[in-house]
Formats: sequence, C-alpha cells, structure tokens
Amino acid sequence: VPQLDQNGAQLAADNVLFLYVDYRTSAADFASPQAVSIGSGDGWLLREGTVTGVVWGRPFASNGWHLADDDTDEVVELTPGITWVALARLGEGEVLDLTEAAALTG
Repeated sequence: VPQLDQNGAQLAADNVLFLYVDYRTSAADFASPQAVSIGSGDGWLLREGTVTGVVWGRPFASNGWHLADDDTDEVVELTPGITWVALARLGEGEVLDLTEAAALTG
C-alpha cells in the first residue's frame, strides 16, 4: 500500500542510504541513544531500481560522508533530489528482496 502525504502524493525518495553505525549513550540525555557517524562502516544505497553495497567514511563531525562502491572502491555519487538516510545499529537491519518485503507488507 503506497504511503501518501497530506496532499495525497505518494512518498518517494531519489536515494535511500542505509548506513551501519555504532550507538552510544547521548551526553545530552542519558536515556537517549546517539549514533556514532564519525569513522567508517558499511551500508547500502538504493536508487534508480538498484542496490549498491557501499563503504562510508567520515573522519570528522564537520565533514560529510564519503561513499564508495564496496566492490570497486569507486566514489559513489547520490542522484540529485530527495535522500532518506537510515542509521542502523551495527549487526541489525537488512535489505529485503521484493518477495520478502511483499510477505511482510501483505
């Protein structure tokens, strides 16, 4: 079932970036987790009907993420437009194929 916004338009993104990160306790609120997005790790980029395994790197908080194809080590650029980013805890989350997704969503 498509998800719609308040105007009835289907929600969509040009890129969906799924990055595995570590989490720690937030310094601002000890009851809240804080994603550690400095360093490097693995992930997935979904765009234009494809899924690409990526390696991400971000040496400092003031830097953006560097993305590279995990097979070729070539720089991966995002498609211009809307990008959704999911920061999954290391060891959790996975990308489903169409059959698995359909079974879960009915």
